[in-house]
Amino acid sequence: MAVSEDHLLECLDVAVKAGDIPEKRRRKAMDTAAWKLLEKPWKGLLLVALDKEEVKADEAGSRPNSRRMRNRGRRARSTGTEDWIEGVEGLLNSNSPPGYRLSAMLVHRARLGAKWNASWDEKLEGLRNDCLDGVHPVWQKMAKESPLLAEMSMYPKKIEVSPIVKDDGSWINSAKIDPENRSDLAGWLEQSFPFALTAEVEVAIQGFMRGLNSKGKMPAVSDSMSSLSGDAVMIRALCRIAVGDHRCAEDLQELVQVKGEIASVASNQLALFNLRRGDLSFWESCYNAADDNALSLAMRNQAWVEIPPEIELSSNELSQGLDVIEDSDARRALSWALLSAHIREEKFENAIELVSGLNIAEPNRMDLIIELMLGADADVGLNDLAIRIETEIERFGDSDIQLILESEGLPVHLRALAGNQVQMRDSFNDQTLETLVLDVFTQAGNAMKIGSILMNLENGSATYPHRTILVYHLLPGNANQDLCDWVDAARPNAIDALSKESCGLLSETSIGLIKLLEGAPADLDGIQRRVAATRDAIRAFNQCRQALLKGGDGLVPADRLDKLEASIENSSLKGVELRLFHAVLDRLRFNRAIRLLEDHQIEHTNLAIDILDKLVGKNPRKRIVDGVRQVVLEHDSIAIPTFAEWHRMNAASSSWYQIILASIEEKRGNYLNAARSLHKASKDVDFSFENRVRLARRALIAYAHAGRFSEAVEMLESQQALSSAMTGLFQLYLRVCDDAQRQQPEAARRKLLDWIVQIETFEVENKEGEIVEKQRKTYPSEELDLLFTYPNSRNLPKEPWQGRIRSAIKHGSRNSRRSQRSQLESQFRDLLRDKPSVQEVESVAGEAASINPTQGLLMFERAMNSGLFSNNEMKALLRSQNGIFRLNENLLPIRIRRKLRHLTLKPLILVDTNLLIDSARERVGWLLSDEGGIEVNAHGSFHRTVRYKAEAGMVELMIPEAAEFEFKNAMSNLERVRSLFGDVWIDESQWKECVTKEKVKAVCAEVLKDYSTWKPSAEDLKGAEEFEERTIDFMVEHRDTYMAVVDGKIAHNAHSLEKRTEINGEGIYPERGDRDIMRVAAMLAESTYKGIGATLIASRDSDFWIVRRSLEEEFGFGVVRTARELSQWA
Repeated sequence: MAVSEDHLLECLDVAVKAGDIPEKRRRKAMDTAAWKLLEKPWKGLLLVALDKEEVKADEAGSRPNSRRMRNRGRRARSTGTEDWIEGVEGLLNSNSPPGYRLSAMLVHRARLGAKWNASWDEKLEGLRNDCLDGVHPVWQKMAKESPLLAEMSMYPKKIEVSPIVKDDGSWINSAKIDPENRSDLAGWLEQSFPFALTAEVEVAIQGFMRGLNSKGKMPAVSDSMSSLSGDAVMIRALCRIAVGDHRCAEDLQELVQVKGEIASVASNQLALFNLRRGDLSFWESCYNAADDNALSLAMRNQAWVEIPPEIELSSNELSQGLDVIEDSDARRALSWALLSAHIREEKFENAIELVSGLNIAEPNRMDLIIELMLGADADVGLNDLAIRIETEIERFGDSDIQLILESEGLPVHLRALAGNQVQMRDSFNDQTLETLVLDVFTQAGNAMKIGSILMNLENGSATYPHRTILVYHLLPGNANQDLCDWVDAARPNAIDALSKESCGLLSETSIGLIKLLEGAPADLDGIQRRVAATRDAIRAFNQCRQALLKGGDGLVPADRLDKLEASIENSSLKGVELRLFHAVLDRLRFNRAIRLLEDHQIEHTNLAIDILDKLVGKNPRKRIVDGVRQVVLEHDSIAIPTFAEWHRMNAASSSWYQIILASIEEKRGNYLNAARSLHKASKDVDFSFENRVRLARRALIAYAHAGRFSEAVEMLESQQALSSAMTGLFQLYLRVCDDAQRQQPEAARRKLLDWIVQIETFEVENKEGEIVEKQRKTYPSEELDLLFTYPNSRNLPKEPWQGRIRSAIKHGSRNSRRSQRSQLESQFRDLLRDKPSVQEVESVAGEAASINPTQGLLMFERAMNSGLFSNNEMKALLRSQNGIFRLNENLLPIRIRRKLRHLTLKPLILVDTNLLIDSARERVGWLLSDEGGIEVNAHGSFHRTVRYKAEAGMVELMIPEAAEFEFKNAMSNLERVRSLFGDVWIDESQWKECVTKEKVKAVCAEVLKDYSTWKPSAEDLKGAEEFEERTIDFMVEHRDTYMAVVDGKIAHNAHSLEKRTEINGEGIYPERGDRDIMRVAAMLAESTYKGIGATLIASRDSDFWIVRRSLEEEFGFGVVRTARELSQWA
């Protein structure tokens, strides 16, 4: 018990340093390691001292008043600790030190007061006599702290003599255990060691034992064990072995230097630890361990497990060891040693039987498996082993994967699987190994894997240009996005390398097919010789060839493509050539679908959808996936369920999946689902700003069709560019309907009146008799009548819009008499509710035209759009409309005529520079060869469509001066002309020979001639200057949109900001040439040129396209960027 007194003294010394406040003293004592080692009765005595407990004489027989007063409100603590003192009966029979027993008896006597049993006094006196022989120093210090224990100060201090502990060596023998056996180590730590330990160390040992017994996570070795020295280091060493702390080796080395049995035990423990760590130099020591204790048994077992490679035990010896060992891990290791022996002794049947039960993915075992596969004859066992390697390939470590890859005798599909793992794992970065993987994948013919290797090589596209081009054209649509991005960026580098040196691994046929896919002129003779094996094949190929020749339309009939495909399946084309030809056929089919979509005919659209559906239904290549995605993005009516399913399987998290689903939902009439999908996709920053606006615009329209006007308005207000992309009238429609749905009719009416309000100036005489001008607001009722029909032609919900219009008209009629125009409009609207006769329409529309020609002509337009009339009746209405138009043509500006779609008026198209460049690029390609390549982008045929419609007399074309200047400037520089073909595989020597400055100049002149069929007078063009201020105001109004456009252009080309013009100190607005085109278009829209029905700008420039709806509303001219958009006008 002297140890307990030492612990008590340690706690007391720490506590008294905290001052006199009991709570602080308690906390300090409880923070010590010695406190944890004290038993509860000893802790109770300590708390008496720390609380300075005392009893007043007049309160004997009751609880100490001072303690009760201090502990008021803290009953829980008081009740708990006062009962900790050992009971009197226990103290009387205890073997504890007399100082402890006497102190406890004194506390009881004070607390019991009158309840104290007088018979205990005799025992008390006996304890006092014992204490006269001397007590532990702690009791004198306790006496100073508590009046209850004051008596203890009178007893002398006992002189401490260090106890002599007899060490019989049993604790050393007991250390012959396996420290990695938790229960054995815990049992060993429970013993009493023959040396003194500090409280901190004892607490650490107890905590470590609890951790071992908990069966959970291995406990940590406390830093307090670092104080151990001498033989006690064995405690720390075994604990460190248990937790895998390599510092145990230092501890054991220290003990080995000591003489005697402990050195022997430490040496054996060190040998076992090092062998387990992989140091085979200790194998012999462990293998020869002869004793029967747990340590020797563990050493021998580990020796069976860790047999050095230079030690060759026979299969019989190893089988004997396998019979002895019970531990599953040890048996597994020994089984691998036995497998090696079987292979060495050429007992392959035994080896195959043994390996069937082993984990072949265990690290560092692959060399044995490969040796077995290469050494044994092929049989069912080896086939099964190959299947196991294939199915478990992902479990193998890097070194095993490399062994499989480098073993040329293994089946190529296993080596390709290993190459796949090399590509997937970041841990492989050896250039030599990457080259080997590339060769293996090339043997397997997998474009996705070839690309993955090239992507990780420095200058991979330039080093392997042929393989890069192959990857670009044959990459599957479900390839990794990083690989897709890489191959797009790597293709120009590969083309540049090939333009300088075209020889390489590919055949003449492959080169020709790739050039077709590249959109470059190609020699088709070599291809024809390989595929035209039958008459049908020759005819089909010749038709393809004719379509690709100079002047061809690039289109091949579907049945010819099918026959050609059947022919190549039976041709000599194999491998890469066959896959390339299939890619060519897919691209031709895709281009046919694009051309079918160039007009709005339902049957053509359905045919196009059928083609696209088949293309995406057979594991499409990336280029087809990208192309069809763009089609779905640009055409609202393209719904392809097969494509949606492909995305569900391969790209379900992409925004493209949302867009494709939205198109399907729109087709089904589920506008709300479509709107939410499009709205979500429009927030994806991976899309360009232009495409985000396109998606947001579609979402807004879908919300309107779904009648969810609040969501539409919220979206409109959160995305600034939408206000530029939508007409003000559509925005008014959304806001009025939103107000109506939210039961705010007055707000809706106010918005309608603000839209139609006109400021009228009039003169009055003031009080002084002077004539002054004043202004007043008027609200023409006929404007409300025109607004009434807004949803009809757009298939938007008519309510609550028309209800709010009726209310506004009714409210206005109470305040003022409706105009004749308004009355006629109301009469005409009522007329269309029933099926009217042609004469009735002509009567009302003719009367309206006599007052306002525009109103009358639009009535005819609405009647012909109503679907109420037969073909003959439509012709009669059109004759009447045409007659009225001819009488008033000089009064109707083109911006008004654009609404008269039934009249035989031609659109006037202002051709922007990008279309002129497209046409010139095509013609320069013909300089290289009459046999052109396949069109490779969805916009590529737009310039041809524009020219075709002009040649057919359907449109008039005009090249603005700004576009002509920019085009001539671009074509005057041969380097810039060459840059137009930067993404096409063209032989550089052929280019220099065929493309000269004179020939390019001739091409430039041809283009300017073909795209200029109409031109206003120079005097009229000067009138465009009058629109400078209005166009500036327009651009400033849409400042935020142009700011976003600039950000997008800078992301694509950092130098694009240099071309922007400055307004109000901000250089974010369109370049000067585009602003000039805008002014000319605005001027023409206000003109009354004969035979012109609309002014359009044909351009793909986002400066025009994004704000096109606002341009239509503000200036009356439109913007078209695709053949399909143009087909609405011609």
